[in-house]
Amino acid sequence: MNLKIFGCRIYISFFFLFIFAIIMILRPNIEVPIAAVLSIIHELGHIIAFILSGRRIKIIKIEPFSFDIVEENQNQSYKKDIVMLLSGSFMNFLISLICFLLSLFFYKNILNLISTESLSIGILNLLPISSLDGGKIMQIILEKKMELELAEKISFIISILFLIPLAVFGFFIFLRSKVNISLLALCIYLAMFLIMREPQKSLEPVFKRVNSKFSKTGSKIFHN
Repeated sequence: MNLKIFGCRIYISFFFLFIFAIIMILRPNIEVPIAAVLSIIHELGHIIAFILSGRRIKIIKIEPFSFDIVEENQNQSYKKDIVMLLSGSFMNFLISLICFLLSLFFYKNILNLISTESLSIGILNLLPISSLDGGKIMQIILEKKMELELAEKISFIISILFLIPLAVFGFFIFLRSKVNISLLALCIYLAMFLIMREPQKSLEPVFKRVNSKFSKTGSKIFHN
């Protein structure tokens, strides 16, 4: 599915829509659409940070477990890149806080659910695992402190150390609920990304890390 809004091309994968439909069929409850909306808010946080920094977005590509942004080439410091990566989780934490405060007065159950899910999405994305915001921040910092090859190896090891217990926790949730496979599926995707990614590929600028057919010379890519 292709859209164009204000000169920005938006590509939505049919596989993404298919996966979402399957999840809705398997788990026809309010938690799934809430998580979807909160994930969109997370990505909007990145987009807002791009716009506020004066960067122009050319392409947005949405696929299962990924959100790619292609922007026109601009020289940005690594500190600004880190701010961009933090902005998504910041939006989740803000929504979580607002919903928690509102839940003290009305709609306690639903607002507490939104607050908890938003907080979880924000924390999850800050974990130091490659392809997550926290993993990209970790590698940006490592590449500023040491050689690329060593930074890649340390990033890989740290990602595995965090991914294994996360996958075990996801498997435990699946066994207990019999239907909630979302966290386990995410861990499988992250593990595949770690295995398949090209070694020694620089993260500077960070937005060129993602393998995307839309990547061109003079463009940066943000991937989440």
